[in-house]
Amino acid sequence: MPRPYLLIAAAAMAAVPLTSCKAPLAAAGGSASRASNAGVAIASAQTGWSGLPSARSATPGQQQTYNSAMGSLFASLRAARPASTWTGTQSIDGWQVTFASPGQPQDTIDPATCTEIAVSPALSGKDSKQLPPEGFGLPVIMKQEYDRRKAASHKLFPLNGRNLPATMTAEFTGPRAVTVTFHNTWTHSTATVRGAQRPLATDYRTPIRRSMDPKFLGEFSLKGLLRPDDTLNDAGLYVPFVYDPTKIPVVFVHGLNSDPHIWEQAMHEIASDPALRGRYQPWYFLYPSGLPIHGSAARLRRALASAIQHYDPNGTSAAMKQMVLVGHSMGGIISRLQVTDSEDAIYRAYFRRDIDQLFASADAKRQIRENLFFEPNPRIARVVFVAVPHRGSGLADLRIVQWMTGLIERAVRVDQFITEIARTATSTLNPQLMAFKDLGARSVQNLSPRHPLLLAMDQRPVEVPFHSIIGVKQAGKPLTETSDGVVPYTSAHLDHAISEHRVSATHSCTDHPEVTAEIRRILRQHAGIR
Repeated sequence: MPRPYLLIAAAAMAAVPLTSCKAPLAAAGGSASRASNAGVAIASAQTGWSGLPSARSATPGQQQTYNSAMGSLFASLRAARPASTWTGTQSIDGWQVTFASPGQPQDTIDPATCTEIAVSPALSGKDSKQLPPEGFGLPVIMKQEYDRRKAASHKLFPLNGRNLPATMTAEFTGPRAVTVTFHNTWTHSTATVRGAQRPLATDYRTPIRRSMDPKFLGEFSLKGLLRPDDTLNDAGLYVPFVYDPTKIPVVFVHGLNSDPHIWEQAMHEIASDPALRGRYQPWYFLYPSGLPIHGSAARLRRALASAIQHYDPNGTSAAMKQMVLVGHSMGGIISRLQVTDSEDAIYRAYFRRDIDQLFASADAKRQIRENLFFEPNPRIARVVFVAVPHRGSGLADLRIVQWMTGLIERAVRVDQFITEIARTATSTLNPQLMAFKDLGARSVQNLSPRHPLLLAMDQRPVEVPFHSIIGVKQAGKPLTETSDGVVPYTSAHLDHAISEHRVSATHSCTDHPEVTAEIRRILRQHAGIR
């Protein structure tokens, strides 16, 4: 790694540990020393800033001097005062330091809203997957913790908080006056530095990795499968970065016994492409995968409606009318129901009589209408299916799998309407359900090729342009005899797809380079990017 980046990292990390925005403890008399250090660092930053040519390109040496000064400035400011106080204009060791406040939330990030600001580990060179960032300024990751009390006004705020990519720059506006800005680099990759528009040093991989933390999100995988009711309150749609009304949401939906962290590499594919980053914002749907498929699909539908009502109540955002869903495995079936006019096909998969002829409570009939009738969401313009068992998987019918399915607790809050009717009028149910334990109400049972839900869905067309990405393990065999180890090709294939990309991969393929590259290609096509 080039020596200047080591100097930047050392300068940024020398003063205090960068794991918290809390003020470090100091011995008596430490305040004056910290202020003095800040004054020296600000003066050094001014020298680096003054060394940049005004309104024109800088040499690599001038850029490195400025960036090294930003690292020292950041460390000294943190040593002097906790970042939670970085707001407005403050006097620090004879300097007037102004922390830029966001004109628009998507332009800059207010450091006072963060519980942690950490220098990008890419500067240290310890991450073999990351090259040292090029550009101006100090790349940082700004952590905003989840606060349940604020959840009502911060819709779609992730449960593990937001890890926002940002870059710190400093502009000197007078003899002893400086403005420090934390640029939101998901929306802006350039900034004005000493009169010239310059590229910012950026790190996207680290904030995405922390946002999609498998240790945190992975807790929902098995628990959500075996005890879905216990995680139902946390199910929902989440936006890991700051919402931008000008960008198209890409909603990633995980599959059975899984969680959203599987989409980390696909999100990085968006972030690493400036054209895609400028047009898209990644969202994800977290849900307990033990729920019956119709229950999860109904929850996604409600979550999308709530997000649209919150962010675009007047329907003025063109981007919100171009949503893309990307679903893996069972998540693809859930996504498909968002763009399907089911008419009464899904309902008939469960009941033989018309709904007004059912001997059921008004609440049960309301739940039936919410869970078994679907219409295409007009805001969704495209769907990408990744290894999706549209016609089920024979593994769901294996005896060992059926036995293990019995370990899954029934989601009482989701399918109680079927239980209620079964207790009083079994004759109203579809007889095909009788072949399944507990009427086939668990998600694993829904994935049987014999389940009437999938049989009904197979008769309904997808109402928007869609693409299939299919894993094929057995090279050289006829397609009809191949699978990804879980889903047969004949189940994953759909006629009328805009494209079908076959990958030599197993079922867990969301991070496969060919899969993420194909998602990237589809998103570029959707946005009209050449």
